[in-house]
Amino acid sequence: MIIKHIKKADGLGRVDKYILRLLPGLKPGLMHKQFRNKNILLNGHKISGNETVKEGDELKFFFSDDTFEAFSKGISDATTGSDPSDKYIKQGEHAVKMYKSDPDRVKVIYENAHMIILDKPSDMLSQKSDDGDLSLNEWLIGYLIQSGFLKPEDMMHFKPSVLNRLDRNTSGIVLGSKSLLGAGVISKALKERTLNKYYRTIVSGKYVDKDEIYTAYLSKNESTNIVNILTNTVSDDSFSSIPDNYSIIRTGISFVKSVNNSELGDISMLDIDLITGKSHQIRAHLAALGYPILGDTKYGNSRINKKFKALLASPDHVSQFLHAYKVVFNDDTVKELELDKDTYICPLPESWDGLFSEN
Repeated sequence: MIIKHIKKADGLGRVDKYILRLLPGLKPGLMHKQFRNKNILLNGHKISGNETVKEGDELKFFFSDDTFEAFSKGISDATTGSDPSDKYIKQGEHAVKMYKSDPDRVKVIYENAHMIILDKPSDMLSQKSDDGDLSLNEWLIGYLIQSGFLKPEDMMHFKPSVLNRLDRNTSGIVLGSKSLLGAGVISKALKERTLNKYYRTIVSGKYVDKDEIYTAYLSKNESTNIVNILTNTVSDDSFSSIPDNYSIIRTGISFVKSVNNSELGDISMLDIDLITGKSHQIRAHLAALGYPILGDTKYGNSRINKKFKALLASPDHVSQFLHAYKVVFNDDTVKELELDKDTYICPLPESWDGLFSEN
């Protein structure tokens, strides 16, 4: 949504003429269509175009930033002769095609008019890196169009999307928007950390440390996409001489269960409360504490992973055992988004079954 406050210097007069001066790329016919669909409001009210704007009035445009910018520069149907919604129709057709290629790959945990909670499988990108990817974002848009909730041309004003990301090989809860309100409320909650995300993982080794919040420092090498951890293995801030390129991280760890697997040795299931949210934080911090995640090819134990891969029926699809399994919203978010409850759980992947059978 774009908000424009009317200034005397902008020139007053009829609102339709004012808008066409402001957005020279917007054809009059398309502008009036937006009036009818309430995608342009004057002081919060539907308009016909005959109204007179006054200094201090407020115009709201329910356009994407890209669309508004293009119209303001005269780049649109005014110069190409095509409806700007054509771009979004093509995007929608592509998303539906990608969705139909594997509609059951993603499970919907919960949805209402404002938001959706998805169960992302491992080996799936949250957002595409090239046009051939079926990312979670493309799946979401295709799903919403296919279900009739969204029309492709609606994306000219608001484009649903995933709002948080998981590493490609991490599975579990990802939050998505279905309305402008949902996008704003969830994005704010993620930024201000007023919602809590919890992870479950299986690690090599028998967990013998305390259940608490562990503190460390993390630095990421952008060229290698690998992070380095400085930790004193205790949960306080007694560090000294920390380089400037390191930032503090805090990871809550709770023991669930452990077993001695005949092939893999001791393995433990842990619950993780992500207090800070840095790239690769859980994987690298657990490895630094001596509990590498099973199947993690970047920070894990290569010897154990090799044994683990040999046990699988489809070893080429081995993935790390890290799963975003729970999200908890605060009361304000529940009320604003009209959620059914404050806590949502995502079941563990079937591939986890059997690892904790007693041997």
